[in-house]
Amino acid sequence: MNKTNTNSLSQGQLVHALKRRVRIIAPVLQKDPERAYILEILLKKRDGILAVRTVPDIASVTINFDPHPPKPPTQAARCFTCQFRPKNQG
Repeated sequence: MNKTNTNSLSQGQLVHALKRRVRIIAPVLQKDPERAYILEILLKKRDGILAVRTVPDIASVTINFDPHPPKPPTQAARCFTCQFRPKNQG
């Protein structure tokens, strides 16, 4: 029986996880501040992510997030709003 390492990522390793924060070591960011900055920008645009900090010298990414982000509307809610759209006059 093979053991799987849940802390392994394809491009890094999860080294620290709390309820509202994770820290990842991503070797692809090692000494590459431009790539780290782009990653920060992309992550900050995601719903539920509150803050991102990268340290390219040690290939570290720390992500603070909301553990209870708002849920997307249910299928029933979407159907309800569709019923009240004006019909095309043709």
